[in-house]
Amino acid sequence: MSHKPISAAYIERKLRSILGGLGENPIPDFDDLKGLLVVENDRPEWSYAANERLLAGQNAVAAFVGELSWVGVAVPRNAGVLAVVEAFDFVTQPSNLFLRAIGDSSFDAMLSASATASLTPRDLRDDPLVVGSATRILAGHAGGGPGGLQFWVYQPTGNIARDKCSPFPIVLVPGTALVAVGNAVNVVVNSCSFAVRERPIEGKFEIK
Repeated sequence: MSHKPISAAYIERKLRSILGGLGENPIPDFDDLKGLLVVENDRPEWSYAANERLLAGQNAVAAFVGELSWVGVAVPRNAGVLAVVEAFDFVTQPSNLFLRAIGDSSFDAMLSASATASLTPRDLRDDPLVVGSATRILAGHAGGGPGGLQFWVYQPTGNIARDKCSPFPIVLVPGTALVAVGNAVNVVVNSCSFAVRERPIEGKFEIK
């Protein structure tokens, strides 16, 4: 839990944003607040008022002789956000695709070996041509792969799969990444598409 002091004015601003309230305090009595204010609400229209970012992105990487190719999502060390990876789709050559979790011990080497780009807002109250993301979508290749720990495998029928099961959602903190890696060298990853919810870390919240 954050140790940041509670601000009544902050809560009132959020309520005004959610309700479109004008003029005086839209919720003058605490009883009027019951049933409205919740600790968590994953309805997408509430994310904007909560300063969450709904994001999506895709990337691809060619085959490289003697090297593994990967595509993924990363949260830079000083990003100040959490990234909840909600789902992904992929297209690859007929081959298994592994998910790897990248932590502090191999994060910097993986990031330096990757090309990174901003994700696109999927809440179009943010202009996708103007607003960038702290969370990065990435692609790369290296002889030993991106490091990290392999923990999930997809065995597609043909060359495409759409995830509709575990292990998602996956929470990334600053200095971590989730990457989809081919199971053999010299295999192209034609495309991986990720859906992400980016959440600010507020106050003195301890994430470790």
